[in-house]
Amino acid sequence: MLTEQTDFSVEELAHSASINYQAFMLGSIAYLKEKNLPVEEWSNFLAEIFASYWPAFASTFGAFELAKTTGLILVAGGGRLTLLEGNQHSSRVVVEDFPETENMTRFEVSVEDLDLMLGVIFSKIASRLNRKLRYHREGNCFEFSYTN
Repeated sequence: MLTEQTDFSVEELAHSASINYQAFMLGSIAYLKEKNLPVEEWSNFLAEIFASYWPAFASTFGAFELAKTTGLILVAGGGRLTLLEGNQHSSRVVVEDFPETENMTRFEVSVEDLDLMLGVIFSKIASRLNRKLRYHREGNCFEFSYTN
């Protein structure tokens, strides 16, 4: 029987989802590395799938809306939005602390592995939406700049 003790708050749900998001992503990369499988091939596979359905909901997105959605995806995974700016033609979003350094260490995933995955996936999405992406990382900050 469900009681008040089983009613989860929005904060509890978001925190749990963030932890699981990171664990599945980093765990998948760790598995690939353990089996000596290229992270780039897996990233391309995911990119094709993800990019295939983005036009259904994002075909009218300008550059700003695309950056906002990118930020949302990374913040949902535990990142912290530090910058979102732009307009319909060009935009920039910066997210820090995604994923948590402790989790990357736990799964033995490098920042280079993460850069490869994020760059491949979001570049494919941008391309499918006829946008250009410039992806850059400095320290623990990930920057995505979109142009039409």
